[in-house]
Amino acid sequence: MARPVIKMQATRSIADSQGMIRRWLKDYGCDNFTMGERDGIPFIGFELPINDGAKHIPIFYKIHVDRYAKVLIERDPWTSRKHKTQKQWDHEKREQAEKSAWSLVADKLAADLSLVELELQTLEDVFLSKIMSPDGTTTIGEAFSVEKMLAGKNPLQLGAGTR
Repeated sequence: MARPVIKMQATRSIADSQGMIRRWLKDYGCDNFTMGERDGIPFIGFELPINDGAKHIPIFYKIHVDRYAKVLIERDPWTSRKHKTQKQWDHEKREQAEKSAWSLVADKLAADLSLVELELQTLEDVFLSKIMSPDGTTTIGEAFSVEKMLAGKNPLQLGAGTR
């Protein structure tokens, strides 16, 4: 069963989405922004203020464009009737995926920050899984994934009552 993908055709540019993200986070006191690519995966990194700005926590937010592109190509595969080569088609889908992925991240952040503004969630809660580990190699969400915990590969173990 195919799940719906929202924003198959985003109209917002990558730069506009990145600018919105940066402005909103700056309004919440986040700083030291970095946007780039690591291991072929676009990312945004920044520091989240805690304890009224007394400390800052590094946040690393990966934008998994290749996964998005794979879904776009699966949903609308190349055929000889596309009037383009398969390479051109795949490249266009990859570009659309990157644009759409950044747009979705901006939309999700807007929703998350709305919850913070309404005091339904804290800023720390919004970014908990994106906190960078002290050695800078992984995020808390990656290190403590449910799959890893169930396999016993994390210091946290699910209790007998949680299934």
